[in-house]
Amino acid sequence: MGINWITIASAAAANETWGPTGAMGTARRFHTATLLANGKVLVAGGYGDYGSLLSAELYDPANGTWAMTGSMTAARYGHTATLLSNGKVLVAGGDNEKSNASLSLSELYDPVSGTWTATGEMRSARYLHTATLLPSGKVLVAGGYNYTSLGTAELYDPVTGTWAMTTAMNNFRRAHTASLLLNGKVMVAGGVGWLDTLSTTELFDSDTETWTASAPMNDDRHYHTATLLANGKLLVAAAYGSNGFLPNVELYDAATGVWTATGAMSIARYYHTATLLPNGKVLVAGGDAYNCSLSSTELYDPVAGTWAAISAMSAARYGHTATLLPNGEVLVAGGEGSNGRLSCAELYPGPFSVTLLATDHGEIKGNASPYLPNLTATLTAIPNPGCVFTGWTGDATGTDNPLDILMDSEKTIGANFTPDTADDDGDGLTNYDEIVTYQTNPKVGDTDSDGFLDGYEILTGHSPLNGADHSALVAEARTAIELTFPAALGKTYRIEASLDLVTWGTVESGIAGNGAQVQRFYSIRSMPKRSFRVEEDAP
Repeated sequence: MGINWITIASAAAANETWGPTGAMGTARRFHTATLLANGKVLVAGGYGDYGSLLSAELYDPANGTWAMTGSMTAARYGHTATLLSNGKVLVAGGDNEKSNASLSLSELYDPVSGTWTATGEMRSARYLHTATLLPSGKVLVAGGYNYTSLGTAELYDPVTGTWAMTTAMNNFRRAHTASLLLNGKVMVAGGVGWLDTLSTTELFDSDTETWTASAPMNDDRHYHTATLLANGKLLVAAAYGSNGFLPNVELYDAATGVWTATGAMSIARYYHTATLLPNGKVLVAGGDAYNCSLSSTELYDPVAGTWAAISAMSAARYGHTATLLPNGEVLVAGGEGSNGRLSCAELYPGPFSVTLLATDHGEIKGNASPYLPNLTATLTAIPNPGCVFTGWTGDATGTDNPLDILMDSEKTIGANFTPDTADDDGDGLTNYDEIVTYQTNPKVGDTDSDGFLDGYEILTGHSPLNGADHSALVAEARTAIELTFPAALGKTYRIEASLDLVTWGTVESGIAGNGAQVQRFYSIRSMPKRSFRVEEDAP
């Protein structure tokens, strides 16, 4: 395997950015990474700068640091690690180049004590095998590299700590995948047989402990990935096959037993990782292609059946691990890079949320959180009747409505709403007063169609909704004065009255100009002679 590297420039549909995190204490590839019940990640074994490794270390997502933990009893790489229902981790098999032999040894890691303890020895030595936790709590180990174990399978019982052979597979295979389906069966796909890469698949039924041949894949492949999607289908991606490096991807439908090709990746690869994200998409990272380590990453959308290239990792790598953390981030660690084994690790960011601030006179609605990094959140400000939206606050500015905002971090967003002071129908009442205070129609100057403007009826103490008092209003109108004046937009005015043209008192203030004529009616019934004038308020 070469150690060249290549970064694929991506015309990314989104611009997710990988971020560095603490480096492991030991460079390693072909190790295992297991998410523990306490949220930490256990990395064990692998191939280091000087051969197989005994060491293990823990990643703490809370502070982004690594710490060494107890070492295994046997150095190994190409092994499996399975989180048991009791919280312990079962490590089985692997290879130790110093002994030039596959291992049958298995051991348990206790997160409470941070120590390893030998457990029952497998019946067959093996590496590049698979290990699958069954609904019963037992672990199914299948295939692997060892000419006596290529087609065999066995079960580990965590209660007794012992292994027992089960029915052999229909094919010899290593570097295959094994996936627990929603129906409880285990789908084993592809791998390498005695001589050739395989397209064959088979199902293990844990109730009967038997294997049944299933429909073959469209492509033969090994060192591929298999990911169970939220819809129950199994996504098998890329690989190395008889036709070389493959970008080809296919889906297995357990309901029909049929494999169907889906959108191919933009880059052929193997030795990559595939991680199911909280939003149902699949993140593929790194791998090897044509003896070049890859830093490129892609996202699979199961709804559209397509892949989108996204931002590359900071380091090209293959033979690494990828672990979905409880906060939605993906931890990628180790692997083989441009200059040999890697100790560096990096994070694919988790989903971000929008926190909406409390608002007066309106509300904010939008598409649901959380959002994958650098996708778009769309928010709409909805004012209450009689109010208007005036702008966004918090982590957003401007007055665009709806608002599209790039989710590159956690966001806190609010909206400002104010009463609508416009007078659309020119009846002397603001739209807010018409809708909220008087329940009149802000688009019609005379809501009750009695011949008098709503504002005049309010000023003279009559109902703008009751046309029955028309006669009283007619009499009132005969002893009323009409005052009309142009009101400039953005200015405010007041109307004053005087008995002697010396002392003036305010009749009405705070009249907002809207660039049109303002009309007012004032009753002079049973009142002495008065003079009226309009004054512009100081700016």
